[in-house]
Amino acid sequence: MATDPVRLALIVAGVLTILPTRPNAAQLLFLIGVALLLAISTPRDVRPQPILLLLVGAVVVRFVVFDRVGSDVLDVTSAAIERMLAGGNPYGAGYPESRPPGAPFPYGPVALLWYLPMRSAPEVIEFGASIAVAIVLALQGRVVGLAVYATAPVLVATAVDGSNDTSLGLMLLAAFMAAIRWPAIGAGVLAAAVAFKLSALAFVPAFLVWGGTRAAGAFVAVSLILWAPVVARWGPSSFLRSAQVANDFHATSVWSLGAIVRDFTGVKIEALDTLRFGLGGALAAATLAMRHSLDTLILAGSAVYVVTLHGGNWSTFAYFAGIAPLICWRLDGWLGIPPRPFVRWPVSPSEEPAPDPVAEPDPVAEPDPVA
Repeated sequence: MATDPVRLALIVAGVLTILPTRPNAAQLLFLIGVALLLAISTPRDVRPQPILLLLVGAVVVRFVVFDRVGSDVLDVTSAAIERMLAGGNPYGAGYPESRPPGAPFPYGPVALLWYLPMRSAPEVIEFGASIAVAIVLALQGRVVGLAVYATAPVLVATAVDGSNDTSLGLMLLAAFMAAIRWPAIGAGVLAAAVAFKLSALAFVPAFLVWGGTRAAGAFVAVSLILWAPVVARWGPSSFLRSAQVANDFHATSVWSLGAIVRDFTGVKIEALDTLRFGLGGALAAATLAMRHSLDTLILAGSAVYVVTLHGGNWSTFAYFAGIAPLICWRLDGWLGIPPRPFVRWPVSPSEEPAPDPVAEPDPVAEPDPVA
């Protein structure tokens, strides 16, 4: 029996919304809406209502917790922007705005430009980035992926808690979506993502091998432009110093390989904070052969991303928001659910996969161009 994507998505969204905490009115209303649509839906009844409910739910469940704060990343970013505007160097110094005080600004120059328009309230940009991802998933007809992105507690929290990984996820999604048709443009967007946050480097090696010479050239050219202020004005040494201090700043082992080691042995292995980069680099080299499609690039890059960021002594759940848009974008295809987009992304005929002989014909569905 074929899987009904709408019912599956509604069930996933409903389950993820039920938390062992006191629910707010928005969560209860969303659950009621999910229950009603499940009750009245019929198999293969693919209509805008479920996607609209999930999209509205994505906005509402984030909006009602908008005042929650957990990370100091955006506070430090705002302070770095103010220092830049005053003519100073945003790198190489600790900021009293961090918790605890003294953390540096270790992000690329694109982060300074990204939050500049809303530097007094950068959390609005993160909230907007999460909604932009949800809208893209909705327009692409990724109904199960949208259900996960709209309601997963870790993604709801990260969109409003003061971290910057939701914006990184939007940039990575834009890079891979552009690469379907224009690999060089995708490489340029990926370069911007790296200049926003260095963790995007996890996706670069396999992507450039897959994209070829033009993609590599675009990546290098855009990188030279975006990193020019660091090289010519503020100095690479100040940026590297900020990156090094940020790597050493957190003393508690959490969300990491180091936390597992500590819990089993009672010992904190400091070397893990350095070894994780070597392990991530080795994994990146090993996955260079996984370049047959954007799907394999996403899986390979995500593996390098997780190993590098979570292989030390400190990490955070917010990092999952960086790869969540890519995973949710591809989730329907991995489950064998053909996309039913409202907006059809341009694809060249050579990129269209062969039709699935087992799947039932659907005049609305189209082949998934990424697999």
